[in-house]
Amino acid sequence: MATSNGSTAIRDKILASLARYRALRIGKFPCAFWRLSSRPGLTAAVEEMAERGYASAEEADVRQISTALEPRLKHLMLSYEDAANQLVKEPANLEGTPFNDGELLGAHTGGTNHDGKWTDISRFYKFDDLGVVELSETDYITSRGRIQMTQELINEDVNGIPAMYRVNVSNSGAAVSLVSWATDSKKYVLYAEKNGAKDEGVKQRLLELARSIPAD
Repeated sequence: MATSNGSTAIRDKILASLARYRALRIGKFPCAFWRLSSRPGLTAAVEEMAERGYASAEEADVRQISTALEPRLKHLMLSYEDAANQLVKEPANLEGTPFNDGELLGAHTGGTNHDGKWTDISRFYKFDDLGVVELSETDYITSRGRIQMTQELINEDVNGIPAMYRVNVSNSGAAVSLVSWATDSKKYVLYAEKNGAKDEGVKQRLLELARSIPAD
């Protein structure tokens, strides 16, 4: 699919921003590995997103939220307060943001463990329009992880930070829409089991929520 000059200019601006952002981070956080990559294996997904607004995915990959909320896994769901107390670093403060419009169902902890504390947290909110939304927050500095951005999939920004918006749809028609980005110390992914290819409002709501999260 051909790309308009306007779209190309916007994309080039986002990629240039990412390159500068990556260079700054590597200097500030030597343990974090930032990479702007072009991965041939993702060509099909990129083409699908461009042509029809979504990429094909396995059923399990679009049922992440549904699976986490299954009764058999109820014992893994903690109150937000309990989960936050188990983290190495304090999670993003969402008070006074549009997340307040949703019902906080609970949270999961995960990632790597450091002296009994975890690096990652996933919060689950229920909204009237989006259903249940998952916000995943990964402390990649403490876990000495790496962030890799695939340039072909960078199509949005979150407060000036290059981001990826993607819609995955399985053969059954089940879907998940997501926005992912990374700050100086954390990676965030915001998921909703909605088909953003059919409803542009899903994308706008996810970006609104993403952009309301305070910078680290």
